[in-house]
This record gives sequence, C-alpha cells and structure tokens, in this order.
Amino acid sequence: MLKKKIGLIIALSLVMLFITACGQSQKTLTVSTFKTSAKQEQENIWKNFDEKYDLKIKGEFGTEDERLENSKTGIDVIELTQRYAVRGNKQARFKKLDFSKLKNFKLLSKEQQQIARKTNSIPYQISVLGVAYDVKQIEQFYSWNQLWDKRLEKHLAIPDISTVFGPEMLYIAQGHYQRKQVTSVFVDNGLIDANPTFSELKKLRPNILKTYEDPKNLIKMFQSGKIDVAVVSNEIGEKIQKNNENVRYVLPNEETYLSYKMAAILNDGQSKESYRYLDYLIKANKDNLKKNSTFENVRKIDYTFLNKHLTNYTKQWNEIIE
Repeated sequence: MLKKKIGLIIALSLVMLFITACGQSQKTLTVSTFKTSAKQEQENIWKNFDEKYDLKIKGEFGTEDERLENSKTGIDVIELTQRYAVRGNKQARFKKLDFSKLKNFKLLSKEQQQIARKTNSIPYQISVLGVAYDVKQIEQFYSWNQLWDKRLEKHLAIPDISTVFGPEMLYIAQGHYQRKQVTSVFVDNGLIDANPTFSELKKLRPNILKTYEDPKNLIKMFQSGKIDVAVVSNEIGEKIQKNNENVRYVLPNEETYLSYKMAAILNDGQSKESYRYLDYLIKANKDNLKKNSTFENVRKIDYTFLNKHLTNYTKQWNEIIE
C-alpha cells in the first residue's frame, strides 16, 4: 500500500512538473501599437505569428505620445509612424538593430533600408495621403490647388496637425505657394518656410469645416452633404469610397506625400522573439512595401526638422484654425 501511495505521489508530481513546464514554455511578446489598427493587426499579423511560433502576443495601446513616454514599462516592440520613430531613436529609446538578424531585410528597397538604418526601426507599411471627393459636387479632383477653390467654402475636412498626416498639410500649403511662384525654383529639401506656408493656410481657412483627429465621422459627413472634399490617408479614403458610391479617392497629380509605419525594439525589451517579429512584419507586408516604387514625385519630409519646430507650428496652426 505504501509503495502504491509513493508511486501515486511521484506520478502526480511528474504531471505537475509537466504542466508547469508547458506553461513556462509558451513564449510571450509585448507589442505597443496603434489603437486604430489594433483589430486589423491582431487578425492579419498577430494571430498567424502566434500560431506559427507558438507564443502569445500581448498588446499595449494608446496615442503615440503616450506609448513613447511609457516605453520603459516592459514592452518589447513598439510600432510608430515615421515621425515618431525618428523622435524615439533620437531620444535613444530603441536598441541598435543588428540587421544581420533580419533575413527578410533584403525585401526592403534601398531607400527603406536607409530609413531603417537611420532610425533603428524597420518600415513595414506605407500610407499615402490623398483626397476623397463627392463626384456629384466636383466633376474631377486632380490638383492639391483645388483645396483653395472658393466653391469649397465650409465643405472641406482636413487632418488636425496632431494626427499622423496633419503636419503634411503644411507641406501641401507650401507646395501650393510654390506653384504660384512662376519664376522661382523650388528646392525639395524637406524643410518648411513658415511665413508663406502659414499665409496659404490662412487663405485655406474659409473652406475648412472640420479638422479631424478621428476620421470615423467622415463617412457620415459625406453622406449628409456636410463635406464635399476630405484630405485623408489611402486606408480611410478607400473605406469612404467603399461606403459611398458618390465618393472617389484620388492622389493629386503633383507631389505625393507618404509615411511609413515603423517597428523598433525597445531598450528594456526582454523577449527573444523581437527580431523574429520584425522579420515577420516585413514579409507579411512585402506587397504593401513594394508600392513605394509606384509613386512619383514623392515629397521629401525632414522629420528631424519637423519634430524640432512642431510645437511652434502647432501654436501657429491653432491661432489660424481655431
């Protein structure tokens, strides 16, 4: 009887050790990402990555400012827009990447590889800025200059300067000014000449009905006829077009404005799966990343310059727009 009890205890102990070992064997990875795209990323990236490598991704969400400030709280990988990736790298929040550990790094274009090396983060998705417009009100939209058309008075929506593409409105205003200077030669150095830029923004003000932070309401605003034109990313523009047969989404003929979503490994990241995740992001988005070669006249944006002056630009923006 005693031998049976001892044998049972040993068997139970082995079972418990096995269960504990199994519980400990599942690897984890904590990713700080965009709240607006969390559902899509969980379905398209995280689920497949979890299953392929037998681990569990934990998500952290919030604004980019919040997430960058809280980047010392046990998070492994952080996903940011290009502007914030430049800021995070300058603040030395990212680990220096060893690109030899990324077998899919070769899938990036030379330009994308250069961006990665400069920011210690990898570009994994392209967003491009365009225009959604109501074809019942506007026959054709082909130029950024049309945003200043007086017929759009109180019928235009633009991104707030605090959003991903908000600062690009300054570059659009600058481009509008430059196109009016017939005898001048424009040097695309990624900088902003503030005086003419904000002068053009002031001229645009009568047309602006809404500056948006969350683009969700734009679908309803088009349907109700409150707005006829909105400056939006391709993801939002295509969604609006899908939900309204009268709306078309286009990229104006002049300069193109694009921005990358970036992923970096944080200094305090502990997971050994971080490099594997970055590598997976590149491969999963390789078709999207190839789009960079299809865009012409891509406007250069110096994000270091922009970050340095953005507080002052935001103040001037608010004085005009509010």
